[in-house]
Amino acid sequence: MCRIPHFLPNTWTSKALTIVALTAICLAASAAHANQATKYIGPSDVVVSKDAKTIYVLCKDAQQVMLLDSAGKATGTIKLPSEPTGFVLSPDGKTLYVTCGVADGRVCLIDTAARKVSDKQIAVGHTPCGPSVSPDSKRLYVCNRFNNDVSVIDLAAAKQI
Repeated sequence: MCRIPHFLPNTWTSKALTIVALTAICLAASAAHANQATKYIGPSDVVVSKDAKTIYVLCKDAQQVMLLDSAGKATGTIKLPSEPTGFVLSPDGKTLYVTCGVADGRVCLIDTAARKVSDKQIAVGHTPCGPSVSPDSKRLYVCNRFNNDVSVIDLAAAKQI
């Protein structure tokens, strides 16, 4: 699923253009790895930085986040410890929160400037997905698919409330 960036005007035309552009970016991400045709990367979600200079593509099968520039050219990858299930960019753009794992669900924190996964991981429920950051960046909400609940995480303390 590709998300429409929140900073774009809320009109049908802008949404349609955004969907077309993000689809092209997803295809470009797949084409960037065409020489690895035997290894499917599985792009599944896209998040765009506020300045639209960096595009983050969640790749489930490759267990990574691929980084693209605004032209769709791959500029790097960030390897994840397990299969990702969702991600969200913090409002300030400094942290990418990635839900990973199945029964051992966790949230991995990626420093977007360093392009590295932090050693700090936050335990959540079974098959975490759909992360969302509060507008004040104090809380992270994560759906736990097979626990039938939602984890509420205090981001300053980096733990569930």
